[in-house]
Amino acid sequence: MSRDWRGEIVGHRGAAGLAPENTLASFEAAIEAGCDRVEFDLRVTANRELVVFHDARLGRFVEGGDLQPAVFRRHSRELTALDVGEALGRPGCPVPLFSELLEALAGRVALNPEIKGSGAEGLVAATRVAEALGGREDLGDCVLSSFQAPVLAEMRRLAPDLPRALLFGRKSSGDPIAGALRLECTALHVHRELLDEELFEACRAEGLALRVFTLNAEADMMDAMRMGVDGIVTDRPDLLRELAGR
Repeated sequence: MSRDWRGEIVGHRGAAGLAPENTLASFEAAIEAGCDRVEFDLRVTANRELVVFHDARLGRFVEGGDLQPAVFRRHSRELTALDVGEALGRPGCPVPLFSELLEALAGRVALNPEIKGSGAEGLVAATRVAEALGGREDLGDCVLSSFQAPVLAEMRRLAPDLPRALLFGRKSSGDPIAGALRLECTALHVHRELLDEELFEACRAEGLALRVFTLNAEADMMDAMRMGVDGIVTDRPDLLRELAGR
């Protein structure tokens, strides 16, 4: 156990290792497992609604879904009628709207919405997120994240008071610290393979919170806790909580 670590336990797509990802069941499982924060994905639909859904297309959940129109070209009613639980072994778990998720989680757990999509899709999604969150005082600590610099820049313009985090993965390019600072982010979220002491110390020096994704193996969790990262994103928040001795 690592009883000295007091960073955030962040549930990935709710708690994707405990219930179908990005569904209300997954978020309830995350809260029950003791998450400090929940991470989830937002995509905009053809009628400008936000749905809690990761993939650009439906390939993982519908036969031939990779050949069907992308999420941002579909009506929200098509998405909310989709039971993703059927493909993930737990029927009865449809795709929720962002508005439904906010009502279910407000005041219960900190949030980390990740805005998906690049180009026009991502910018429209950012606009809708800013509209949904603007003026709400019941959400507590909320950090918006994206891999896309233009999306984060648009969120800075639309909702400057909402904290932002730059997501940086194995295929990302450039200097993650410089990118996060340029966008006036409060945090950097990095892929587990990019985590090292140099990056950790650089974040500390610049005042950036450092969260790492997505850790599901005990050894990886223990290494990140010993380093002292500010948050660990995981499909198994129950396991991380146990290892953290909470």
